[in-house]
Amino acid sequence: MEVINIKPGPPVEVTFKVKKVPKFIIACLVVALTGVVILPLIGVFFGLIYGNGPHIGFVFGLLVFGLIARFLVRTICWNLFGFEKWIISEKEISYEADYKYFRGRSVKLESPFTLGFIFQYENEKDRVQLTAESEENQITSVIKIAKKDAQHLATQLPLNVFFLD
Repeated sequence: MEVINIKPGPPVEVTFKVKKVPKFIIACLVVALTGVVILPLIGVFFGLIYGNGPHIGFVFGLLVFGLIARFLVRTICWNLFGFEKWIISEKEISYEADYKYFRGRSVKLESPFTLGFIFQYENEKDRVQLTAESEENQITSVIKIAKKDAQHLATQLPLNVFFLD
């Protein structure tokens, strides 16, 4: 699968796609999601039939398990369909994470800003992340790309890009 897609133009549009996750991990997440959805419903059902009737604990339990289920659905969508979209021009940078069924908040940076690639960990010198920083905000890509791909991307951008070693 293609990891980087560059659409040239006055604003350069760069899309980083998530690498495919092994099917075993997705299957484990789906099994966990199924359990998180079904178990509280079974608990409420038996609690209403054999318990003391409805009470506020049911609401709290369903709320907590609902939030866990939402997190698992977002994780599954990110690992199956996720991508980051960067729109870079000389005056503005726009960033958005897309999960297909969910979208992360859109972040915009106005000029002046710096744009570059950073190494997240010392032992991963061949993988870098795109980062942009202005006075009021900072954006760092979640997806790591190969250093050679980053160097190719840097030649396509209308700005000076730094590499932090």
